[in-house]
Amino acid sequence: MRFIDEVCNLFDVEILCDIEPIADRINWDVRYRPTVALGSRTDEVSFVMTPWFTSLEELNAFLQWHIGLLRKMDGAETPAPCMIDWSIPY
Repeated sequence: MRFIDEVCNLFDVEILCDIEPIADRINWDVRYRPTVALGSRTDEVSFVMTPWFTSLEELNAFLQWHIGLLRKMDGAETPAPCMIDWSIPY
């Protein structure tokens, strides 16, 4: 995905994968769905840069919406921004 790759290269982050529980209130079953975000995970520190999305397409659209500002930040000189509270284009 174009914008995911660009932002990963700008800020030296990667795609993070996780699962999110979904409760079925009728049958009381718990199901899980995959989620993705950008960030970094190391032994000492974890950083999640973006909100979590249910698909790479949603994550890519979010980054496309904000790519102009991210390009101005130039990852070589600026640490990766925390985008958790940035608007989601829906």
